[in-house]
Amino acid sequence: MRSRVLLLVRRSISDPSKIAYFAVHARTGTPIAEIIRVMGLRWAIEDCFETAKSDCGLDHYEVRTWDAWHRHITLAMAALAFLTITATRTDTRGELPPLAQAGEDEEPEMPEKGAVTGSPAS
Repeated sequence: MRSRVLLLVRRSISDPSKIAYFAVHARTGTPIAEIIRVMGLRWAIEDCFETAKSDCGLDHYEVRTWDAWHRHITLAMAALAFLTITATRTDTRGELPPLAQAGEDEEPEMPEKGAVTGSPAS
């Protein structure tokens, strides 16, 4: 498939004098709504990388080989994923949500080997 290079210009609603420009590489036939949707994802991705830099040390590496760099980046991103999951699973009081509270993570009782389970046949 062929691709095309576009210049997308965005004007601020709150201040029409502010204009942003974006270089877009898209396949021919890509709807403008899809291009705009993907452009909007940029801010979430940048925010994610800023969080990874400040909280997980994503930018604190001094390595000389690709392997060492790859290990550092992978570990930093795994740490960010862990912190994000932990933050979303705890509420504002620092407690786990009711679904994951103690007692519910215990193993269910298993019937003894050979025991009949379910409703008795009539």
